[in-house]
Amino acid sequence: FAGSVLSERVNIQDVFLILSMSIFLMIGGQSVALVRDLGGAFILFVLLTCILTDTGAYFTGMICSKKFKTHKLNERISPKKTIEGSIGGIVFGTLIPFLLAYIPALRLETQNVYNIEINSIVILCLAFIMSVVAQLGDLTFSAIKRHFGVKDYSNIFPGHGGVLDRLDSILFNMIFFAVIVTYIATGAIF
Repeated sequence: FAGSVLSERVNIQDVFLILSMSIFLMIGGQSVALVRDLGGAFILFVLLTCILTDTGAYFTGMICSKKFKTHKLNERISPKKTIEGSIGGIVFGTLIPFLLAYIPALRLETQNVYNIEINSIVILCLAFIMSVVAQLGDLTFSAIKRHFGVKDYSNIFPGHGGVLDRLDSILFNMIFFAVIVTYIATGAIF
């Protein structure tokens, strides 16, 4: 903050961005640690929900745009995303992780979170909400990029928007999942 006072080259808006992104990444890291402590099945569930939401949205949007007239989701933030793609992402990101939760290696429905058994309804609701949160995370980071006039966060993954573009929905969902688990632990939910 002092740099913005001492030098004209240091923009206060950039200082706030760095501060807020640092806090967000720290909270995201803590959330990953909390979900990891619950067990690998939960991390895999969150990852699959995010990846399948993103993949489902991409392919549904691509197929629909070739066969039908599509509707823009939010042209100001992400001009290529469509409502049809978003719906496809929610369907893929909800149903496939829900079905995969019954693979013997995962068996989420037999897992306990602070002595509360996870059942099919909870798994389906979590997958649905996390699919929506994944898209909100993606759009939030797209809004940041649009605001600052950058196409990619880095060049590590050419054509993919950088590392943060690969992690935006995952970080949002890890934080969401950690908050839900905290509410379960305190008895505020269930």
